[in-house]
Amino acid sequence: MTDMNIIRRKMDRKLSKHYDILINDKKVKIINFKIKNFSDDISNGKVLEPISKLKLDKAPTGDAIIKINKEKDKFTVKGIWKYGWDGPGNHGVAYLILE
Repeated sequence: MTDMNIIRRKMDRKLSKHYDILINDKKVKIINFKIKNFSDDISNGKVLEPISKLKLDKAPTGDAIIKINKEKDKFTVKGIWKYGWDGPGNHGVAYLILE
């Protein structure tokens, strides 16, 4: 087996765990999401935090409409970008929930 086949199989395995959501009508692949409390000097409330094993460079900053349409979770959130993060093997962004 060549190195390219091994790399491709690892990528396929990683992608198979993800599902698509829409952020401003752009597809973004995530593995999970969290809704958690947030507070800073300017605002406080709850943030929606999509999490992925892939970089979330397609996730827009600024105002966003996030549509999650998974079997158990189907909802639309209007929010504003707050922060992005990268950790070992995971990447995420957070949107302050406005509606």
